[in-house]
Amino acid sequence: MQKKELIDRVINTENRREILVTTTRRGAALEEPVLQTIEEVNQAVLADFSEDEAEFFKACLRHIAEKAL
Repeated sequence: MQKKELIDRVINTENRREILVTTTRRGAALEEPVLQTIEEVNQAVLADFSEDEAEFFKACLRHIAEKAL
């Protein structure tokens, strides 16, 4: 992502072992289109689920994500 100029990496002056990663303007400009694509994919995946099934599925995914941390 750094080669594509989407992020910058800067060594923290207070702790040289730490690298700070920030988005560039080019990277930030991708936020809205990426979020729109994610929403479209989510809608397509959940299209055949009832509202209750979709909520249950999302709750399961959140639970899995929390356990992975």
